[in-house]
Amino acid sequence: MSALLKKLRRFLRGHKGLVSLGVLLLAIITTMIIGIAQLPEKGMQNTHDEQGDHILEVFWGSSEIKLELVTEYMCGIQTEIKTYDNIEEMEEWVLQHKDQWDHTERHDGVFRMTKFVANDLSPLCKNQGYFGLTEDRILTIYEGPPEQNKIIQTFFRLDTELLESNRSTHELSNLKQGIRIRNVKEYLNVLAKYEQFATDY
Repeated sequence: MSALLKKLRRFLRGHKGLVSLGVLLLAIITTMIIGIAQLPEKGMQNTHDEQGDHILEVFWGSSEIKLELVTEYMCGIQTEIKTYDNIEEMEEWVLQHKDQWDHTERHDGVFRMTKFVANDLSPLCKNQGYFGLTEDRILTIYEGPPEQNKIIQTFFRLDTELLESNRSTHELSNLKQGIRIRNVKEYLNVLAKYEQFATDY
């Protein structure tokens, strides 16, 4: 394109009567170059809010648009999937609720919004949470009794010998069978109770 411009300029110097036509051609070619440079990548469109913050990165051609809402609690994670037929519907929902979420991203074709709740348990932990011990003596929260081995969250390794010497053997047995928790108070009480028996070995 630059070589074409140079040839056109040399031609115009020798044919001054065609200056007006040359100026017009130069304007057209320049406009074409600028237009091509500003074209977005094929298949992608960026949508911004009024402040210019990047919100969504849209890839055309997908039959369904998914929005993943992730809430991370002090115990457990809750995920909700919302689906939309078009980007306008999802963008409207995001713009209305984005202040309630801490982070927005796109991952593997799915738009994800995340928020953190540091003072509550997830519904799963409240309804099915049990403290227990793994085979490696790591204090763990399970979904259901520990024997089902559905791990939600892990903490620290316990010195079980020290625990048995300071508490009853029955208490260690209860922990292995599972201690039910239903709220933040019970969660914190169990952690505080066994934190003194934490060990690095």
